[in-house]
Amino acid sequence: KDDDSLMEFTESMKKDAFNTMIEIANSMDYGMMETLLDDLKSYRLSDEDDKIIKNIRKMLLELDWDGISEELNNVR
Repeated sequence: KDDDSLMEFTESMKKDAFNTMIEIANSMDYGMMETLLDDLKSYRLSDEDDKIIKNIRKMLLELDWDGISEELNNVR
């Protein structure tokens, strides 16, 4: 994909997104989490953030809500 067409993913946006994902994981809302992860595709992510998002997407497919919360708590 062309990174120039993607919006910058700022630190404050990252913090908001990760905090929101923790809340979603706590409520186990699959649809909401999927929507948020899909929305993040329109942002230019660092390699580290991209790896985190891919891990979360994988855990979401396995309904590993505790794993998602743990992953996000480790990066906040």
